[in-house]
Amino acid sequence: MNNTTQNTALQKIPYFQSVVIGAGLAGSLLAKKLMQKGHSVCVIEKSRGTGGRASSKRLESTVSGKQLNADLGLTSIQLNTPELKSLRDELLEQSVIAPWNNAHKNETLDQNAESTAFVGTPKSSAITRYLLGDATLITSTTAHHIEKTHSHWLIRDNAYAPIARCENLIITAPPAQTAMLLATTESASEQLHIAHRAGANTTPQWAMWIETPKRPIGHQLKNSGNVIDTYCLESRKPEKTCDSSEIWVIQTTSEWATRHLDAAKEWIASQLVHEFKHTTQLEVLQFGQPHRWLLGRQQNATPQIEHVWNERVKLGIAGDWLYSGDGQGALLSAHYLIEKMN
Repeated sequence: MNNTTQNTALQKIPYFQSVVIGAGLAGSLLAKKLMQKGHSVCVIEKSRGTGGRASSKRLESTVSGKQLNADLGLTSIQLNTPELKSLRDELLEQSVIAPWNNAHKNETLDQNAESTAFVGTPKSSAITRYLLGDATLITSTTAHHIEKTHSHWLIRDNAYAPIARCENLIITAPPAQTAMLLATTESASEQLHIAHRAGANTTPQWAMWIETPKRPIGHQLKNSGNVIDTYCLESRKPEKTCDSSEIWVIQTTSEWATRHLDAAKEWIASQLVHEFKHTTQLEVLQFGQPHRWLLGRQQNATPQIEHVWNERVKLGIAGDWLYSGDGQGALLSAHYLIEKMN
């Protein structure tokens, strides 16, 4: 292929000022902030929809027949740092999030057990959909290979077909996937090292939803914490109230998930239902298929602000694993990366 033909082929590939890989919280906030700077932005997401761990599962109550969404990953989010105040106020004003006081871990379901958290309304992925705004969104597409030419980045899918070109490229995938993308990029040694190091601290988690009758007044939850790490009452969330029953989301400990990483989902479900009945003493009316978050949790995450942006080649990395390992950490990581890009 001569240079003229090659240049013509390249020009047919969509070009954006910035491409973000991953439509989770970090990627979506980056898209919003980059568009506010006047950038044309494309977000590439391997799943069918947005959200990452902020995605949801649709279900129907066996008692009322009501359609509900269960947040299997991001059950709630803290937004209590000064850096995120303006974002929190905007999301509240636009009714994208609502305050919620029922996020609990290994404890009784006491109304005052935790400080106020926030939830997306009507589901967690509402946050990412709002943040993405008018950004070009390409879903069900895996960014598998990146390459840098003199003037731009080229992103290819897992069939090596070109997806997009850009000036600024930002990867917001989990650390192991980030490292795979960076491995063939000579100019990304610092970022590759950070991703490799974080990848060693990524652990799995199983999650599933369960429907029970209404709990009696004064009911308490006694949990050993060996199997189930988090009990979340989905039906207590704003816009998810269910008068005739209660919907729970349970998430396992990383240790238990690691021991049973490749077990059949039927076996996982039976074990979790048994443990749930034991710790809650509640009847189980129905339950959903367990979902395995292979890269579900980031252990020992600490704020990483340096070396996340390479100005020379216009390459950045962001994600919860680069800050505190949770939803708020994902947003803070995006916030500080944008500051580095200024």
